[in-house]
Amino acid sequence: MENISLNNEPLRLRTGTTYIIIDALYLNDIKECIQNIDTSSGIIASIKSISFPYMDTPFAMYLAKESLFDVSKIKKVHYSDIDVRDPSFFSTDTALMVFINETLLLQFVDAFDYNELVDSADALIVLS
Repeated sequence: MENISLNNEPLRLRTGTTYIIIDALYLNDIKECIQNIDTSSGIIASIKSISFPYMDTPFAMYLAKESLFDVSKIKKVHYSDIDVRDPSFFSTDTALMVFINETLLLQFVDAFDYNELVDSADALIVLS
């Protein structure tokens, strides 16, 4: 599949679309607070302040300028090298990363079940 990378295959993205890149486990944190997210004042800022108040880089924002995303662009960096104002930095605990179309983020979170994802290959949710 072009939207799943298990061995560093490139991902197919929709150009001109902003994606949230997040550790799949962190989606549970958003799901637990989803009813408190203020969509009128900005979903992203609200999610960061409500779901991740003590984390500088819970997820990245990526604007797809090309239809293929080379997974090798994702690099591990030392915490001291992170610029918390740069939206391309993100943290991961499991390294199970999900690219979510920003406009579908809350819909995706609502449908997402981390345990199903890790327990079954059939549980992959793809919204684009």
